[in-house]
Amino acid sequence: MDARLGFQFVKLRSHKAYAKSNTKTLKTRSSPCDTKPQRLLEASTAMDNPNKQSKGSIKKQNRQVSKWIPDHNTPYCRSVTDFVKYLLGRTGLTPYPSGPTLVEISKLPRLTSSEIIEDTSIFQTHLDTEPITVSDIKLLPRQKASWSQYRQLFFHELANYGILRATLDWKEPPESPWNSIILACVAKHYNWGLNRGVFSLYPINPRHHGNVMCLGTLERWLRGHTDEITRARKNPHISSIQKKSARRSSVSSKTYHL
Repeated sequence: MDARLGFQFVKLRSHKAYAKSNTKTLKTRSSPCDTKPQRLLEASTAMDNPNKQSKGSIKKQNRQVSKWIPDHNTPYCRSVTDFVKYLLGRTGLTPYPSGPTLVEISKLPRLTSSEIIEDTSIFQTHLDTEPITVSDIKLLPRQKASWSQYRQLFFHELANYGILRATLDWKEPPESPWNSIILACVAKHYNWGLNRGVFSLYPINPRHHGNVMCLGTLERWLRGHTDEITRARKNPHISSIQKKSARRSSVSSKTYHL
């Protein structure tokens, strides 16, 4: 009698241990399923807000470069942005050119920014005596007539690299292959002109110069402009406000802060 009770007690304990072990196994196996809805929610949130992380990254990068790059409203930064806009054919309300196609990107040469900047042979190119004829290019009061010659040189250099259009890849960061080549060319031509008085009508601080500072200014401008394009596509109302603001700024005088 005692032996049978002892056997049943041991058997009951074995069943309890198995049930407990099985429950733990089921919990362990079900844990991935429990986290799957959360992962799907995170993925869905990322798809609904594709620029959430990029916006934070843009602000962070701009804060970092602001420690060694002048304020965007200084004469130096204004001259850099005015120059790149002029090279791209952006004046007044004229839109920026569309980004490069996949075919154009596939034809890019393999060049680094330093290789482009160090090669100054383009400035030995013989230019036509007549400035480049582009009906939609209008010089601003602070832009000298020599800007047209630098635009010619800029297009000559791009043609040497097999690039037939002056534009930027608006959907990609400044470090992308296309943008890095274009921005390096812009920086080189800007600094060459800066050292020769091309931007003398801008009251530029003599401490603001150099290829690194120019590239940093251009990259900050491109990051901000890319963010503006993204927000304008999501909210057309923002785009209309920016157009109205551009009209007002075109007739009002600009104020520069040293």
